[in-house]
Amino acid sequence: MIRQKYNITFATYQNSQYVISDCSDITFINTGTTDAFINGFKLVSGASIGFTCQNNEIDTTKYTLTFTSTTIANNSVSVIKKIFV
Repeated sequence: MIRQKYNITFATYQNSQYVISDCSDITFINTGTTDAFINGFKLVSGASIGFTCQNNEIDTTKYTLTFTSTTIANNSVSVIKKIFV
């Protein structure tokens, strides 16, 4: 059996923007103090949501990340991706 190699990446976002997945697994964690929205889904402070693909699948979703606060210091979403190499 050949094992597929992958890398794990970490990023933190404080501004509303698009997050391109292009990975097999992606997790969003609201580490800020204000609500965030992932493609319209409300992610309250301290909550997380993740998506996992099956074998040989790649998530190509263009996620829209938005915050309810305009104060950047209150906004923080950490994103963890599993990317095949």
